[in-house]
Amino acid sequence: MGLLNDFDTFCSNIKLDNLADMKKTTEEIAKKLNTSYYDLDNETELHMYIVGSVGRNTAISGSSDLDILFDLPVNVYRQYNAFSYNGQSALVQAVKKVLKEKYTSTNIRGDGQVVVIAFDKYTIELVPGFKQVDNRFKYPDTHDGGSWKYTDPLSEQSACADCETKSEGKYFDFCHIIRSWKNNIGFKMGGLLIDTLVYDFFDINECFAGSPQKNYLEILQALFEYLKNQDKDRSHWYAMGSH
Repeated sequence: MGLLNDFDTFCSNIKLDNLADMKKTTEEIAKKLNTSYYDLDNETELHMYIVGSVGRNTAISGSSDLDILFDLPVNVYRQYNAFSYNGQSALVQAVKKVLKEKYTSTNIRGDGQVVVIAFDKYTIELVPGFKQVDNRFKYPDTHDGGSWKYTDPLSEQSACADCETKSEGKYFDFCHIIRSWKNNIGFKMGGLLIDTLVYDFFDINECFAGSPQKNYLEILQALFEYLKNQDKDRSHWYAMGSH
């Protein structure tokens, strides 16, 4: 029981603890962008998506970054796509200007594909995008003269949620554990890669369905063995859901 209680306490202590505040800030930003781009002055149609590790429910306490994506109207895409050169950069700067109207004393900058809003509590990276019929999002990349790229965060969130259900609540715990371990050790490893590797490990083990929490140490040891045995020369992995 001692080991079980230790894992209970540890997993509880490292859970994201400021989600409500992040959601409140996200709604404020959405309301401002809704007013500017949709002529809406309400919060019933947010057009905003929390993505990244927070959106996948794999972020932990102390997280200093929040990734969000705002779905812009298609006429905005047509406007900036018609630019002869780097309409993508102009779009990012336009969204930055709108947000600067609300957060006049906050450091806001355009950075490649995102608008970065540096609040004291955490930094928000906002991607201006355009939702497609397949639920992917087209978004601007300002590098090398500008281009449009695609991202599929909703499929990733769906795959994570499905694994969490099949694992009976274990998948998120182990994503959190590996993040906490990574932060404590101090090496660089992207959150999406962590979630993907843990997902792949759970997938080949049938999501440990039916395995009780008392087996957490055994699962964690097997997970570290799985990570240790990854090909060190491998250059990329396919993210769950979006591939």
